[in-house]
Amino acid sequence: MTTAATRQSAPRSIFSPAYRSTSGGIVVLVTLIAFEAMAVAAALPTAARALHGIAGIGWAFTGFLVSDLVGMVVSGQVCDRRGPRLPMIAGLAGFIAGLAIAGTATSMAQLVAGRCVQGFGGGLLITAIYVVLGTAYPDALRPKIFTAISSAWVLPSLLGPVVSGTLSQHASWRWVFLGLIPLVIVGAGLLVPVLRRMDAVAARGPLADPGRVLRAVAAAVGLIGFSIGTGMAAEFFNFFGQKLATRGIILMWQSVALTGGCISFVVILASFLSLRRVLVLEPAIVFRS
Repeated sequence: MTTAATRQSAPRSIFSPAYRSTSGGIVVLVTLIAFEAMAVAAALPTAARALHGIAGIGWAFTGFLVSDLVGMVVSGQVCDRRGPRLPMIAGLAGFIAGLAIAGTATSMAQLVAGRCVQGFGGGLLITAIYVVLGTAYPDALRPKIFTAISSAWVLPSLLGPVVSGTLSQHASWRWVFLGLIPLVIVGAGLLVPVLRRMDAVAARGPLADPGRVLRAVAAAVGLIGFSIGTGMAAEFFNFFGQKLATRGIILMWQSVALTGGCISFVVILASFLSLRRVLVLEPAIVFRS
């Protein structure tokens, strides 16, 4: 009888009164991080032209992704030792600072720097959010909040470029960054109650694997190097490919291109396998009750 009454009184929705604020904050923040990761692609060419930095547009993407990688690993280590509150606050501050730096950029270097700060703050936030998810929600609601988070990643990839491009064309590309700051503050405000309920965790000894942060930094540097190398290789093959084609050696050029593609595939696969070691999360972190 008691068990049946307990099941009946247990929340069935992630937007029930007990979880409404937490769920809203999580969905808002994940949506904004996903928007900055994917949807700004439509605005960056306009921003690069305005800042006379077309050659550096690729770094606006690369900088965000590699700093996001490092931020996730650092956040995981801190969450394991001190709980999610500190990386959550630091991530919010970093993400907002990155938006402000990018939105007020007067040069391409400043825009890239802002994107790097955004990425690091977003990485801190994402891992801390998953830790909050594991501690704040019961087992029955976790699949539903995971579904909501998945939707928060999908929608910006579908609708975000339209929004980003519209703002760039009819307002200013700066609003793609500055316009998100109030929304981030709203999402942070919604998470204040759950963060208050999470007492700061005392340090529990040394980090589980301090070398994991170093491996993440090494992987980030490797990805940067790979990005530079592939760009230089593309220019090299394009130049000599045209020379070879004019001399009628088309088959040789095709073989070189195929070999380069195979090498790139192997390097990307090796990077993926190495990153799996870097990004391992302890189950006790995410699903600690």
